[in-house]
Amino acid sequence: MRAYLVRHAKPVNASVDPARSLSEEGMREIEKVADHLAQLGDVAPEVIVHSGRARARQTAEVLASRLNPPGGVREEKGLRPHDDIGGWDIYVASSPGAMLVGHMPFMGLLSCELTRGEVCGWNTEFKTAEVSCYEYQDGGDWKLLWHIAPEDI
Repeated sequence: MRAYLVRHAKPVNASVDPARSLSEEGMREIEKVADHLAQLGDVAPEVIVHSGRARARQTAEVLASRLNPPGGVREEKGLRPHDDIGGWDIYVASSPGAMLVGHMPFMGLLSCELTRGEVCGWNTEFKTAEVSCYEYQDGGDWKLLWHIAPEDI
């Protein structure tokens, strides 16, 4: 069983757009990452959930357009930047193939929690449009398999 954590792509400045939609650069970032993930062939999320904020929703929609998750795309409460990560480890474990699109510091903290501290540090600072893939291990732990950021492609 795999799970994916994604930080939204680069948004515009709040002074330009208070909703903070994706910038042109952000759209290019996530399209590049989504195309790469689709070419890998083994990235198959069952559902993509996002925080509801414009930048996360747009990031999720681009990923869904390339990865075609059977469960589609939907908003879930509790994925905003400073929301409590409590319970998300259970959600991920009970939702095989879930891809969560959210914000920092939430994504970094959840990554640290899933791996029981194994990837605290460098991986807790998700770059914009970065995707990390985790695999469930016997005993209830998650292992980081890979991460991809736009500059890695």
